[in-house]
Amino acid sequence: HTLFYEVLAELEKVMRNLQNLADKKSIGRSIFDIKTKPTNGKTNVCQMITPLAVTTHLSADKKEGIIEELVELLVKAGCLAQSEKEVALKDLYEREINMSTGMQDGIALPHAKTKAIDRIICAIGVKKEGADFDSIDGKPSTIFVMILASAESPESYLQFMAEITKFLMSEENRKNVLSAEDNRVLYELFSSHFKT
Repeated sequence: HTLFYEVLAELEKVMRNLQNLADKKSIGRSIFDIKTKPTNGKTNVCQMITPLAVTTHLSADKKEGIIEELVELLVKAGCLAQSEKEVALKDLYEREINMSTGMQDGIALPHAKTKAIDRIICAIGVKKEGADFDSIDGKPSTIFVMILASAESPESYLQFMAEITKFLMSEENRKNVLSAEDNRVLYELFSSHFKT
C-alpha cells in the first residue's frame, strides 16, 4: 500500500511536469540520454543506516520540526554536508506538498530524491508521544524513517523503502522500536534485522 501511495504521488508530479513541457524533440532526446546502472533488485539496508543518524528522542510536535530534526541528525552523522542541508529540506518539503508521507499505524516515511547527495541515506527517529504528520489514518506518528536518495541515480530508492516498510508492517517490530531504551538499541533493532 505504501509503495502504491508513493507511485501515485510520483505520477501526480510527472503529470504536472508534463503539462509544462513543449519541446517534443528535447523530450525524446532526454528519454534516451538517461544513464541507468543495472541493479540486482536488492539493497543493502545496513549500509544506509548509521548509528549516529538514529534517535529515540525526537522533540518536535509537528511535521516541519520532525523533518528538520532528522535532517540535522544526518548532518551531525556526516551523511549530509551542512552546505546541502537547505537543498535537502526544500526537496523534502516539496515532496510533502505533493502528498503526505505520514502513513498509518504510527509510521511516517519522509523522503525525497535530491541533488544534495549522491547515494541513499537514512535517519531514524522515535517520538513515543507522537507528532502530527498528516497521516492517512489521522493519528499521530511515532516512528519516523527519513530516506534521501540521489536525484541522479535513484534506482534502489523504492526497493529500500519497500524493505523498511515491510519491517515496520510487523506490529511486534513496531513495539520493539517504540520500546527501544536508547539510540544503540534502536540502531541494533534495524541493523540486526537487515544483516545479510
